[in-house]
Amino acid sequence: MTPGAAIVGAVQTRYEAAKTHQTYNELVYEVVSALLEQTGVPMAEIESMVTASQDMYDGKTISAEHGGPVRLVVPRLYFWKSAKWVTGLTFTDHEVLGFWESNGYHRRGDPWKEERYSRS
Repeated sequence: MTPGAAIVGAVQTRYEAAKTHQTYNELVYEVVSALLEQTGVPMAEIESMVTASQDMYDGKTISAEHGGPVRLVVPRLYFWKSAKWVTGLTFTDHEVLGFWESNGYHRRGDPWKEERYSRS
């Protein structure tokens, strides 16, 4: 098993366990990056994220340059909600704003609803 596959598996396992807790409404992931240190994703998006997240591309492990060992992909949201270089995962009962959300981007980021910038 690759390190990335272990992370994707951990997300799936933790998500399945968290679904039984009504108090969880967000997954917070921490990453190693100069810009994005952590951000949250609503629970409603996690199932699609788990199935789209990858540790391999074209039969090869994802390089660090491209976010390896795993890319967490949130397919229905703007790409700033997807993450490279994931170092931690936490389920929480409250909203967590990351770098982009703290700097004017919408907290959810649904492109079909034009949620690019916050309206505050």
